[in-house]
Amino acid sequence: MVTKGTKTAKSKKVALRKPSTAEDKDLREYEMVLIFSPELAEDKFNAALEDIGKHITNLGGVISDITQWGKRKLAYPIEHFSEGNYVLTQFQLQ
Repeated sequence: MVTKGTKTAKSKKVALRKPSTAEDKDLREYEMVLIFSPELAEDKFNAALEDIGKHITNLGGVISDITQWGKRKLAYPIEHFSEGNYVLTQFQLQ
């Protein structure tokens, strides 16, 4: 059921790689939710997402999907912010 004012998630397209070796098939599935400052400029936001993706791949991981949930209200203020920009990252890593 969709209610009035519901925000939809945007999925950022990333280059997906299927496991090709026996070692890749032993990777575990992980999900990570990141919360960025709502004041972060879009270019810095995208650069931060790229840096996180590079860090995961440098560790031998494979990024499955990155979904931007957008700005949402926080349960409680963090560093005087009442909302944050949420991103769900799904990846595989040993």
